[in-house]
Amino acid sequence: MYVNIFKKSEFLLTLFIIFSIFPIIKIFNISLSFFIFFIILFVFLKNKIKLFKIEYFPDYLLLIFLFIIILSWVFQEDTFIEVSFYKQVKLLFQFIYWIIITLFLKTWIEKYDYIKISKAFFYGCLFSSIYYIFFNKLHPVFAPNAFAYTLVLSFPIASYYIIQEFSFFKKLIVNTFFIFAMIYSQSRTGLVLLMLEFFIIYFLDISKIKRFFLLYLLSFIMIFYVLFNIQSNLDTYKKEIANLIRPIAPKYAYTLTLKEDIFQRDKSFLIRKLMWQKCFDIFMQHPFLGIGPGNFTKFYVDLHPWEISNWLSSKSVYQYNKVSSQNSFIMVLSENGIVALMILLILYLYILINGISFFFRKDSFVSYIYLSIFILIIYSFILVTIMGTLYWLTLGMLLGLLKKDLK
Repeated sequence: MYVNIFKKSEFLLTLFIIFSIFPIIKIFNISLSFFIFFIILFVFLKNKIKLFKIEYFPDYLLLIFLFIIILSWVFQEDTFIEVSFYKQVKLLFQFIYWIIITLFLKTWIEKYDYIKISKAFFYGCLFSSIYYIFFNKLHPVFAPNAFAYTLVLSFPIASYYIIQEFSFFKKLIVNTFFIFAMIYSQSRTGLVLLMLEFFIIYFLDISKIKRFFLLYLLSFIMIFYVLFNIQSNLDTYKKEIANLIRPIAPKYAYTLTLKEDIFQRDKSFLIRKLMWQKCFDIFMQHPFLGIGPGNFTKFYVDLHPWEISNWLSSKSVYQYNKVSSQNSFIMVLSENGIVALMILLILYLYILINGISFFFRKDSFVSYIYLSIFILIIYSFILVTIMGTLYWLTLGMLLGLLKKDLK
């Protein structure tokens, strides 16, 4: 009976993944993936199958993390921006929903076809990239950073399907398209991380890599040589490349033409430094439970942007207090306190230590998911990465496959 249930729910699971990556359809401003997941849960409950099992160390960490979130929500601090009770409750239920997703996939992922799961990630990436390039300006679904995050998280898992099923020529076209989509998003960190994923994935795929890897390696060596090794004409080449890419990616063009150290002038970096200042002030006042889930952008702190740089003088302290933390660790520490942050760090440490032995296994599905989470941990230092279904379902899959292999 169990086998039939998993086969019946597999199609629903692939839809759930696709619409978690590509949230184009919303019902009452709630993503379609939410409703699909509850249909999956209904199928399990109807057939008297447990939704999840609490079996090993990470399961307890997740439950303790959720408990801290609930306490933080109950004892949250007053904010300078009023938030409706509905939005407060909605955010709390989102965390409960995300933890259930993680535990569900941790428990049952090994019962599903990994190729079909990876195929769902591929089509989610493909639909998202096509939409972002051609239609997002007409009807916005993705902010630039949100799209970059989605592609960085999904690409390694999608690559499992690409490598298994595509010819060399198709791989070349598809991967070039994903890289172009990232360039189009203008996310500089996203592009670096995507290229890092690309090289790691195809370097590990030794038997199928030779022409593919060398083609890309040669092209990027040439770009590197032009940009950094021709000292006498460096500024000229940088300006020419900046002029070439400015219509598509003005942010990259701006970075290339900076004459000062980018860390002294780039506003994205400077604002992130300011958010560290805000996090420190919040932590000193509310170290254990933080200020409450979702309250970082609504809590007022007497910031000093001029201490960071004069380039931040264009906005008021009030405006900067409404800026995102742009860092998962800052957000968790500020909103939920030191205990929640320690739990998250312990969970990541557990994953990094126990997953590294599986990372170099050829054609192992777990290695692709491990790469996705590993890169995401890096990304968490400059972006909020844990506030979304896609993160939690990927985390659940990895925990489930690690549990299976560690038995």
